[in-house]
Amino acid sequence: MALVGIASAGRGGTFPVHAIEHTLSAHYDISHGRGLAILTPAYFELVVKQDRPQRLARLGRTVFGVLEEDDQRAAQAAIEALVGWYKEIGVYGTLMELGIKREDLRLMAEETVRVSGGGNNFITGTRELTADEIEKIYEACYE
Repeated sequence: MALVGIASAGRGGTFPVHAIEHTLSAHYDISHGRGLAILTPAYFELVVKQDRPQRLARLGRTVFGVLEEDDQRAAQAAIEALVGWYKEIGVYGTLMELGIKREDLRLMAEETVRVSGGGNNFITGTRELTADEIEKIYEACYE
C-alpha cells in the first residue's frame, strides 16, 4: 500500500531517494524501508533543504509541530525531528553499521545513475543529481 499513488496525489515529480536506495538494497541485504530511513535525512539535508526549504518547513510544522517561522530553520528542525522519530522506532543507523563497504559507495552512485537515469548522466529530482552528488549522500550516511 505504500506506493499506490496516495502519497503523490496532487503532486508531480520523482522520488530520487528511492532510486538511490534501490541500488543500496540491490547490493546489500537490507530492506527498502530501512535503507530509506538511513538515506532520507541526508537527502533532505543535501538536496531538499537547499532546493525547497519551504517544503521541509511545512513537513516540520505539519507533522512534527515545529514552531520556527523561518523556513531554513524550520527545515533543519524537521530533519532533526525525522531523525529523532527514526531513532525512536529503531530504524535509523549508518551504512557502516549495516556492513556497507565504503569502497562500494562510488560504484552504487554510478549504478543509480545508470539504472535510473534514463540514459542521462543524472537522475531527476528537484534538480539533476549526478553520481558525484549521490555519492555525497551515501557518504553523509556512512558514519
